[in-house]
Amino acid sequence: MGGKKYVVLTQLAGAVRKNDQRLEALDRLVERADARRNGAMALELALARGATLEAMGDAAGCDAQLDAATARAAQLDPAARSHVLRARGVTADARKQPELAEQHLQAAVKEAEASGNPLILALGRAALGIFEQHRGRNDEAKTLLTQSLTGLPAGHPDQRMVSIHLDALSRSGECGCRDGRFALARRIESLAAPMLPQGLVRSVHVLDAANMKLDVVLARPPSEGEGQQIQRALEAAVSRLRPPAK
Repeated sequence: MGGKKYVVLTQLAGAVRKNDQRLEALDRLVERADARRNGAMALELALARGATLEAMGDAAGCDAQLDAATARAAQLDPAARSHVLRARGVTADARKQPELAEQHLQAAVKEAEASGNPLILALGRAALGIFEQHRGRNDEAKTLLTQSLTGLPAGHPDQRMVSIHLDALSRSGECGCRDGRFALARRIESLAAPMLPQGLVRSVHVLDAANMKLDVVLARPPSEGEGQQIQRALEAAVSRLRPPAK
């Protein structure tokens, strides 16, 4: 089985909505990867299994998978080690373990620098930059995120995440990841997008969720008509999210 087919199977496993079924699919893929001595794919699958267990609330199971991924990465290269360290750092950050998260994320960047892989380095800087932003270290965050953005290829799925965090730094500095405002802003964007000229709105930021106070970053100055269009689109998106009046 070739690498491309493994990627397709991994995506299918990720698309399974029930976590127990996803774990079963990932287990089968790990067995196939090991049988074919495809260490890089087995590593990716171990990380995917760990993320699934974390989502299920099984922290110990997730840690076991991260340990297994660490052992696999030790047999590979600095890029693989950076990948695992980044996953460990993001997991620790989500668990509100900032010291451990910082340790892993800084180590991930160092391994990425040693790898000579621009994409791995950009991803490491992105993760560390977002962590720094969460900690209120906005100057460090801006430097890392700017460096990351220049290293990410066009169309990469993490490119928008980095851009949104940079936009937040240019305004209030708060991304809203910690209190649900980030997710709410992405929902508003998705609802408003069909009603807006493509590429006009770069990002939406929720400043006050209770009162739906928004801040909008534009890719260019709008015309008078476009300004009104933006307002109508955002009002329509917000109205769809408000609970119905009793």
